[in-house]
Amino acid sequence: MKINYCSLTGWWVLGLSLLSATPAAAGANRALAFNGTGAYVDTGAGVIPASGDFTVEVWANCPSAPSTYKEILSQGSSGNAFYMGTDTANNIRLGDGWGAPGVPFPVGGWHHFAVVKTSTNTIFYLDGTNRISKGSTIPNPVASTGLRFGCQYGNGEYWPGSIDDVRVWNVARTPGQIQTNRFATLIGSESGLVANWQCNEGRGTNCAAVGINPAKGTLLNGPRWILSGVWTPSLQLNGTNLATNLINTAFSDPGATLTLPVVGIAAGGQHSVALKADGTVVAWGEDSFGETVVPATATNMVAVAAGYWHSLALRASGTVLTWGSIAAAPGSATNVMAIAAGAWHCLALKADGTVVAWGDNSGGQTVVPATAINVVAVAGGEKTQSGGEGEWHGGGLGR
Repeated sequence: MKINYCSLTGWWVLGLSLLSATPAAAGANRALAFNGTGAYVDTGAGVIPASGDFTVEVWANCPSAPSTYKEILSQGSSGNAFYMGTDTANNIRLGDGWGAPGVPFPVGGWHHFAVVKTSTNTIFYLDGTNRISKGSTIPNPVASTGLRFGCQYGNGEYWPGSIDDVRVWNVARTPGQIQTNRFATLIGSESGLVANWQCNEGRGTNCAAVGINPAKGTLLNGPRWILSGVWTPSLQLNGTNLATNLINTAFSDPGATLTLPVVGIAAGGQHSVALKADGTVVAWGEDSFGETVVPATATNMVAVAAGYWHSLALRASGTVLTWGSIAAAPGSATNVMAIAAGAWHCLALKADGTVVAWGDNSGGQTVVPATAINVVAVAGGEKTQSGGEGEWHGGGLGR
């Protein structure tokens, strides 16, 4: 069996195995964060079919109640537009044809949304569960305004949260397919798949798609690449009809490929920090300097790291929260994609490939060299003993 694990950077300190935050290299477990004031993605194409059945799926996260009209995605024009979003009462809206299905929007954490339209009915699924059926069909959106993520079809109503793994189908997906496959990684040749934006680039101004109409999404007005909080394990058997191969023919074991998601856990000198699926943080162990006293503001987090007597977490907004024996992150630590902790210092990798460091600098560990550009991963070290001499270090991996 071949096992492909999502990256975990290991580092050893005084005999302890410590885990830093997952590196921000392009690949699985990325998403897009929107600022709610103008950022969106434009595919420039009418991807949702203009006639017939369709299914639209998306993962989204809104950390706080918008209390106004906001849109996860949209296509069409006034009167027949399709969209997923919220209203002023923080209820879900599902297009001009189904403006008020009566389902509260799930604020906080990542959730899966799906709308299935047939010739006789429309069904809304939340986290794989059929929440409500309309009992009638809704109009197909025309292509006058192409599919957009993070805003209303005529602009405005910008999304104040994150979006991941947008899927459009030209078929009505079954309840079993919605429930089971929302975590799966698609390859593009699935029957009925028009387009799937997996948002895994991790950098750049475009978002590619797979499918029969892989319209490229263009990032406009500053959507940010972030680590995704969507738990997406997948197992793919390599080869066809393995049972037949093993029973009726000469033995052949092509194996399997297992892909695991980011693990939100870190270990400090004598304490541990864990990231929960709802974006909150738990810490335990020694508490000499408050390193296990998680601030109440530690919500909507996407990564954690731990030093000897301090802890830190990365917000989906790209800023860093610290607690324990470490100072607050500097003002330059914005648009951060990954974090790491040394024994008494911190490192933050920004989306532009530069690094910010702060904390103890007795060994120059926070003096980032000018050559640290195009960086894709960071890790921090601690003082090691060798012949009575110590060493302090921190660093990054360039591309």
